[in-house]
Amino acid sequence: MQKHVAFVVLMGVAVGFVGCATNGSAQSEAAVGAEGMDGRIESESVTMVVRGMSCPKCADNIDLQLRSVRGVRDVAIDLGAGEVKVAVDPMVPPTRSQLAQAIRRSGFSLVSIDTP
Repeated sequence: MQKHVAFVVLMGVAVGFVGCATNGSAQSEAAVGAEGMDGRIESESVTMVVRGMSCPKCADNIDLQLRSVRGVRDVAIDLGAGEVKVAVDPMVPPTRSQLAQAIRRSGFSLVSIDTP
């Protein structure tokens, strides 16, 4: 019984370091419309549909990666809808490619990037 408890505790610690299990299959930029992926975002906000988010740890990881992108002012994540809304600094807007790479670095699959 003691070995079982130690294993469960160890697995809990491992999940804490690694985060949630993701599908690990980030989609290519072509899947989200590679045309214009290098162009700067021309609006003050963008909504991304992201596959694989399931818990607050997932949201924290995505938030951290997106906030490291120059030009990202704020991030709001809706786990239920699978949406990530990003407020963009119009003076130094990021590219679609930079946002897609941040999602990929966080270990999730980007489905689409939409601007209003």
